[in-house]
Amino acid sequence: AASRGVPAYWGGSGSSGSGGDGIELRRLVGSRPADAAVLEALALCCETQSLGALGRGRDVHDQHKKGGRPVPVRAWRVENEGMWAQYQLAKEKVRKELSLTSTPTPPVRIRPQFAQAAQLLPGGDQLDEALNEAFLMHTPALGVLPNLLDGGPDERLAGRNCGTLYGDGSYLAEDVAKTDQYAKCDKEYAGGGGGGGGGGGGDAT
Repeated sequence: AASRGVPAYWGGSGSSGSGGDGIELRRLVGSRPADAAVLEALALCCETQSLGALGRGRDVHDQHKKGGRPVPVRAWRVENEGMWAQYQLAKEKVRKELSLTSTPTPPVRIRPQFAQAAQLLPGGDQLDEALNEAFLMHTPALGVLPNLLDGGPDERLAGRNCGTLYGDGSYLAEDVAKTDQYAKCDKEYAGGGGGGGGGGGGDAT
């Protein structure tokens, strides 16, 4: 994998399904040690200090159910070679722009508990602090998920899910209690016996 310029941990773990155009969705399977470690890290990322904010999400309101602690039920890794290449080019562009300025870049401040948990994810120990590179969470609307997997976030579609309180952009969070507030119940998934937690299913976080 390294010879193709993609992460070495891509491929060969979990169940795969081709999304076309060089995109692979690999389901993480708990019976595989490497995948189990990732699932444990995701569970740690889902821990929150904002317990009072839980149970207020759209999925809870839609189903008239009380919310509980978010627990990962199923997880996939999106392996998109085209987007990975674009991301690497974007990083180099930012690195070059930063080298041309004498103004120091303020470090991004991530909630310590989340930052520590995110470091346990594959690639978490290789994030470039000089570029303020970090793992964060996002809750997309299910209708835009295929486009998100194919081409990444698009700030031109800002507001389609929940508005633009802070202006147009791709909204990310460091606490699952915040992303949970924007999740909506996937009634088809909830009714399909797929084994969801809490409200049964919801938008992807």
